[in-house]
Amino acid sequence: MKNLFTNNIKKIVLILILLIVIILAFSLYFSIKAKNQVTTSRTVMIYMVGADLESTIGMATRDLKDVSYRKTKANHVHVILIAGGTTSWQNNYIDVNESSIYSLEESGFEKIDIRDRENMGDTNNLNYFLNYVYDNYKSDKYDFIYWNHGGGVDGSEYDEFTSDHLTLANMRDAFDNSPFQEDNKLEFLFFRTCLNGTVEIANIYQKYADYMIASEEIAYVTNIDSLLRVINEIKPSDTPVEIGKKEVDIYKRLIAHMCDESLEKYCVDSTYSVIDLSKINDLNNSINEFSMDLLNELPNRYEDFAKIRSNMSQYADDIPYYDMVDLYDFTENFDSYSTKGTLVRDAIEQAVIYNWSNTSHSHGLSIYFPYHNQMYLNIYSDIASSSTYSNFISSFYKVKNNTPSSSYSTFSNSNAMIAKKEEEAVDVTMELTSDEVKDFSKASYMVFADTKDGYYEMIYQGEDVKLEDNTLKANVKGKLLRLSDFEYEDDSGFLSLREIEVQKDYIDLRTVAVLSMTNSMFYNKNFTAYLTIRLDKEHPNGYIQSIYTYLEDENMDKKVDFAYTPVGIHLTDYPFISLISTRYKILDEFGNYNPNWKMESSSTIRSKTFKTDEIKFIKEDFSSNYDYYVVFKVTDLSNQEYYSLPIKLK
Repeated sequence: MKNLFTNNIKKIVLILILLIVIILAFSLYFSIKAKNQVTTSRTVMIYMVGADLESTIGMATRDLKDVSYRKTKANHVHVILIAGGTTSWQNNYIDVNESSIYSLEESGFEKIDIRDRENMGDTNNLNYFLNYVYDNYKSDKYDFIYWNHGGGVDGSEYDEFTSDHLTLANMRDAFDNSPFQEDNKLEFLFFRTCLNGTVEIANIYQKYADYMIASEEIAYVTNIDSLLRVINEIKPSDTPVEIGKKEVDIYKRLIAHMCDESLEKYCVDSTYSVIDLSKINDLNNSINEFSMDLLNELPNRYEDFAKIRSNMSQYADDIPYYDMVDLYDFTENFDSYSTKGTLVRDAIEQAVIYNWSNTSHSHGLSIYFPYHNQMYLNIYSDIASSSTYSNFISSFYKVKNNTPSSSYSTFSNSNAMIAKKEEEAVDVTMELTSDEVKDFSKASYMVFADTKDGYYEMIYQGEDVKLEDNTLKANVKGKLLRLSDFEYEDDSGFLSLREIEVQKDYIDLRTVAVLSMTNSMFYNKNFTAYLTIRLDKEHPNGYIQSIYTYLEDENMDKKVDFAYTPVGIHLTDYPFISLISTRYKILDEFGNYNPNWKMESSSTIRSKTFKTDEIKFIKEDFSSNYDYYVVFKVTDLSNQEYYSLPIKLK
């Protein structure tokens, strides 16, 4: 009996021990699991220079409104903002006379560091912000957002008060004296700016960040969505690549809705990419090898190089002095002169983790290749990712400046003619001399309508000019449009059109108009708008594919000289549209050529006003009562432009 009792006691003890072991095991398991699931804290810094984007259209305020405290707090994300550089904030929590620092709290952005107004384009101001955040907000991860205009290798953050901005050297100096480097890099750096997706910027920031999110092209803004909304969507488990993809996809949808409210079509050149900065050194090495080949070939191949460069697609093509081209596209264009282009392209594919683009020439990273001017050559050696490449473009531009161009001194239309080969085609041709062909880079043409008042209205600028043997050839029929509306069907006005893309299946044209709430051209809320019109088989008379505006012209005199960010708008918001055109005296009253016609334009005019909800396009077929003239514009290898005499279309 005693043994039985003892045995039962032993069993109970063993069971208790087993239960304790099981409990301890489960406790250890959940402890380890909980430890592994500890939420990572993150601080996102926003360096916001409101500039004219805020003072004119309130875009900075609109973007900040999308950042949600409830969502960021749930994801353990702390948002710290420094704001300044604009003459007017369109909110009640940022003081225009300060460059203070704010923390996103439940009540909104609350001031945590009161500072007098500072130059947002100053190195010390950026450095102060970096160190302040690090000293006061300890986090597992840090991220940084630049918000303003961007200017390629010129930098970004253009201050409206001082006309100063952060150059790449300024950025480098500020980060060099901050904690964000080596083992404590930013996880991602986001440029909510234009044109800053460059290899030069990536090279600067490889020391301070793991990943970069940026656009090679102009970056559009609208009131449809805010790219700062991505801050709300950052989950604790997200990798920087996943965050970058979310950001790019938000921009992709923004562009789609800005254009035609459809995810099926994209109508303005756009691109954004996510770049792994740890791969930039390998990319730099490949650029060095590629550039060495080009540098060696340059003395004997300048004419070939200049022709290739002059015809390459470049970003912000309306503002040519930025001279930024896609790096991948650049190497493909010069494959005949180097076998190392494939090395560069392979390195780009390794560095660019994610790229969205609606153009065939954008692959995620651009590079500075000056052709139109040398604005940034004097600073380039200090910010170049490759010293050999820096030597190449400096040498290229030196040869360009020292290349005489006199072959077009007698350029005229003495050999011009109208060739009608088919009923649906009107080809204008002009023969060039052998010297002119040798010095030829590219050509375009302009069509003028004689308005019978001494002026000739420019109604078309065409880029689709071919040089076959020694003959320039341009097709002009079927592209000219007039605008009318149903109420005034018998009345119409010339559209001043410029070709922006010519493909086999369609032609995209751009025109400038004025949108307003009244039919008065003097109404103070008018907007200058840029319309993209597409001609295709389904729409032979054209349809409006996109519309955007820049900032109001009356503010231009107090702004610094940088690229204005396009703002997407909808035509239906404005009841009236007025055409804009420029007229020139290309012939005098006796029909003689006026060599000074380019300097003697009339003032820009708003020619006619129509109801936007009733507008229609009318094809112009040269059979009207107007006389039409074509003028060829030829650009030589030194980027000098020459104009032919006017060729009358009959």
